[in-house]
Amino acid sequence: MGAAMTSADSSRVDKKFFANAMASFIQIAAVALLVMWCYSIVRPFIGVVVWGMIISIALYPVHLSLTEKLGGRAKTSASILVLIGLAIIVVPTWLLAESTIDGLKFVSGELADGRVHIPPPDDSVAGWPLIGERVYAVWAGAAENLAETVNRFEPQLRSLSQSAIGFAGGIVAGVFQFIFSVIIGGVLLMSAEGGYQVSRNIANSLAGTESGEKLINLSILTIRSVVKGVLGVAVI
Repeated sequence: MGAAMTSADSSRVDKKFFANAMASFIQIAAVALLVMWCYSIVRPFIGVVVWGMIISIALYPVHLSLTEKLGGRAKTSASILVLIGLAIIVVPTWLLAESTIDGLKFVSGELADGRVHIPPPDDSVAGWPLIGERVYAVWAGAAENLAETVNRFEPQLRSLSQSAIGFAGGIVAGVFQFIFSVIIGGVLLMSAEGGYQVSRNIANSLAGTESGEKLINLSILTIRSVVKGVLGVAVI
């Protein structure tokens, strides 16, 4: 009788353990699916946010100095920095795009009117290593009949134009991403102190009080040094 009760109790415990295990598995699977779903939504914006954080960290000393000059108006300082950053990005991009479009219109007009003339190649071109004879033949054909040469290389030119369009589209997307990053960086500048406290608390919980704060400060100095180096190379 005791053995039978023990077996029944054991069976009841096994069923309860199995039910709890299944419930835990379902909960963990639901959380994992939710995390994956959230990541798939947030993934396109991760790079933009990261660049915004880098911009805010790099400009924070400038932001402090400008805030002090403006009498403590941090929002005004952040707004001014955002406008300057957008001007640095948008104005050269607009001028380059306008110049490129005008140039393409001019070239297409010249081609349509038949006013494009290519001078014949020099005889020395044929002596170039490896590619000399082929370049000379294509160049001479274009000088003699440009339309026929263009038609002959139409598949290659179409592929090249598609690559150029894709490259231009990537540049435009990169410009828009950087614009959003500058705006996010300005928003983060307004709450820089709170962000620093949160980052320090996370680092302290992971690496300890002393090591966490040192790690955060080292990361900030590293980001600012890298940004200064990149800007220096760009200016040069």
